[in-house]
Amino acid sequence: MKIRGFIIAICIVLVAVLAFGAWSSLRSSDIESEEGTILPFKDVSKDAWYYSYISTAYDYGWVEGYSHRTFAPESPLERGDFAQMLYRYLGSPDISGLNNPFADLDHTSCKDSVIYLKNLGILDGKTDTLFSPKEHITREQLVTILYRLSGNKIDEELSPSGKYTDRSSISPWALDAVDWAIHTGLLSGYTETALGPQESASRAQAVKILCLYGELTGYGTGSKTPTHTVKLTVWQAGVDNSHAALTMKKLLNRFEKRNPGITIDYVPIPSQDDPYSKVQSALKKGEGPDVILVSAPYEMLLADQSLVLPLDTLLTDSVLADVHPGLLLDCTYNRETNPEMCGKLICAPLFSTPRA
Repeated sequence: MKIRGFIIAICIVLVAVLAFGAWSSLRSSDIESEEGTILPFKDVSKDAWYYSYISTAYDYGWVEGYSHRTFAPESPLERGDFAQMLYRYLGSPDISGLNNPFADLDHTSCKDSVIYLKNLGILDGKTDTLFSPKEHITREQLVTILYRLSGNKIDEELSPSGKYTDRSSISPWALDAVDWAIHTGLLSGYTETALGPQESASRAQAVKILCLYGELTGYGTGSKTPTHTVKLTVWQAGVDNSHAALTMKKLLNRFEKRNPGITIDYVPIPSQDDPYSKVQSALKKGEGPDVILVSAPYEMLLADQSLVLPLDTLLTDSVLADVHPGLLLDCTYNRETNPEMCGKLICAPLFSTPRA
């Protein structure tokens, strides 16, 4: 009887211990759930600088682990993995009907992501037919993609990358994006003097940048509709030296880089070819370019013939308020002398002499 009583007592104590343990565990889970999702990754410590970023991205469903129990925060991020991350950020839109130009995406988990972002005009392959999803993404490549997604806005006067000694290592096509990312706080240096634009972005760095981009845009995760490429033909009349044509070509190339999905066909017309008669004849036949650069007073003559339109007829009052009054003088004159113009082109000052 004594032995039986002792066993019963032990069982009661054991049940009590197990019950208390279960209650404590549930209480602990309740507390942690109030603070946010419990990360399953054993290699992401709560006191790590990247914990809050990974936790946020995991809550939103933008990221997954490197494995079931690890995130590998310090490991380099692959190009395909970043495409997936950004695709999820945008809401994993439908890719039906979108073209796949890359031959190395079959049997990869990032296929839909890459196809969507490529058609959106913000993601490039390593070549026209290869994406290289397993290659590590660099810091400058990563911020360039987000820069394109943001709408390509950068103040011409800004050059915050100038404070870094390795600024010269930034690829020319990434310079605006890097300056934008530094200015907006998305990108910082490895040290006070080194930026490391060509270095591989770690998985934790990429998550931090994406979270900061989310804060910058108010977590605008709605999907965007891919657009088809638009081709614009630009004529410049009276180009008498190769330097002027080269300068304009560089400006138009920069415009293309800032506006993915738009390509420019630039045609300089030297004075010896009687460019103004050529332009006038083409416009009357409806065979002219989309944009024309001419010198005063020829833009006024074209406007008086209803062949071009003044730009200020299409601008809002808020935009006009930011334009120096003298810059729109010729356009205003054109509109007042011929208010019935119905041409398709736009006439506006570009520099001190040429007009666009």
